[in-house]
Amino acid sequence: MEPRVTRQINDKSVYYTIRWTDFLQVEKHHVNTCVPSEAGLFELYYLDHTNTLHLLDRRGVYYGGLRHVLREIADPDGRKAVVFFGSSEPHDRLYVRYSLTRSQSDMDDILYFFSVGQVAGPESYEHSGRFTHIYVKEITPRSLYTIP
Repeated sequence: MEPRVTRQINDKSVYYTIRWTDFLQVEKHHVNTCVPSEAGLFELYYLDHTNTLHLLDRRGVYYGGLRHVLREIADPDGRKAVVFFGSSEPHDRLYVRYSLTRSQSDMDDILYFFSVGQVAGPESYEHSGRFTHIYVKEITPRSLYTIP
């Protein structure tokens, strides 16, 4: 199945389904060969020494596409990698999963859904204003928390 965001609208409610890719190690070669240059959502994870994934960030990318942004994160000398770990942490333990969508408004709704109930950070998300109720279902090809 293709990693895509789909939606169903029922009156003033929207039901999104996110089909995520499998986890991909954030490494230049993998990003260049596997990640498309399309708009979409991604989740960035750190794999600890017990093989447990920890969510670091969730973002929507519209301009430039997923490949462009993930290449910057994969570059250990790049500024985006330093934002997540500083200069001393191992960058080879980063994993990502993504889903494609061409709608900036859909990205806004989904990111808002995930941010509700969380402590407001430097980037708080606003929904698109099109719907009164937002629901999200995630479909992932494997376990969310561990990588063998």
